[in-house]
Amino acid sequence: MLSNYEDKQLASIKELEETLENVRLINAKNKFLLELNKGLVNSKKVLPYILATTISFSAFSLFYSIPFVKDTRRQNLWYKKEIDSNGNIAIEEQYKKNDNPSEISYISEWKSLPNGYYVRNITTYNIKALNEEEIENLILNDDISLNKILGDPISKKIEKKNNVSEEELNKEGFIRAILYNEELDKYIYAEETISENNQGTIIFLLLTFALNGIYYAYITNVGNDRIRKQLNDLSEKYAPLDEECLKRKLEIRKDTLKRMK
Repeated sequence: MLSNYEDKQLASIKELEETLENVRLINAKNKFLLELNKGLVNSKKVLPYILATTISFSAFSLFYSIPFVKDTRRQNLWYKKEIDSNGNIAIEEQYKKNDNPSEISYISEWKSLPNGYYVRNITTYNIKALNEEEIENLILNDDISLNKILGDPISKKIEKKNNVSEEELNKEGFIRAILYNEELDKYIYAEETISENNQGTIIFLLLTFALNGIYYAYITNVGNDRIRKQLNDLSEKYAPLDEECLKRKLEIRKDTLKRMK
């Protein structure tokens, strides 16, 4: 009757014989699995770049415009409204954003200079805290001090001319407001210009490069060591079987079993 040790030897001999019979198939399978898993590990280097670019493209297309393509964008109506204390109103409209700040100014009367020029002072104030109705009321009120209501002026300048009409010379000082605003309920859809599209594309590219640069810095300092270890572990796990070495092991185990009988 065979001992437990002899049973184990017989089982190991049988296992080795089966392995030797299928060694080429096993090695082919291991090679395939090694390359497959290496590809999956290496894809971890590339996938974040693809993901960052996809997220950047989707967010940019949703909140700004589609890069590389001249798409149609909504354009609200913007207007420039000029009002003065003499009751004059002038309005200019355009379907293009106007980023100029609204302002209110006191414009003094013209005074003549000995050299033949005429001069007047223009003192300008910031009116961010006021709405359009409040500004119109402010202009139409004769008994007001802009300094008391609006604080210190944001600029003071002198305007000179060598030719001023008699009508202008007879005018007293007045208040003028220039307002820039948009009508949200009035808009059109228009195709981007080449310049607008190029600008959007450049911003998208800069954003994408920034996101990818952050990941590149991480992978260079930390991620490469981790990936290198994973690749080494895979090479060990799926290392090819040495057929000659297996044959020698089988002979040794058979010889050991014979000497035990």
